[in-house]
Amino acid sequence: MWPRTRSFQAGDFEAAVRAGALVQPVALQFADGRTAFVGDDTLVASVWRTVSLRRPRLVVLAITPLDATQVRSRGALADATATAIAGALRESPVRTPATAPTRVRPALPAGSPSLA
Repeated sequence: MWPRTRSFQAGDFEAAVRAGALVQPVALQFADGRTAFVGDDTLVASVWRTVSLRRPRLVVLAITPLDATQVRSRGALADATATAIAGALRESPVRTPATAPTRVRPALPAGSPSLA
């Protein structure tokens, strides 16, 4: 499914839950499918392809803040954040080319801890 979002770790939201803070979800979306990190790409190849674009267009989608006091746990807040971002990307007016990849993998160097 394109676009695709990453899941968040519940621990990433511990401070927001303890503080009863607002969480500001933000989605970053390239308007060009050539920037995707897929298949057997290396991090270097993906970054090089992205910085080599003549006029890359990055769209920043600020999503309605989520109130950490309105959720039952930090895991629920993580899920709500990922859901809000996925919804914003689906509704985004930016159209990704039909040739865009259907599977996105994390852009992490080998040996990095998993974020999923």
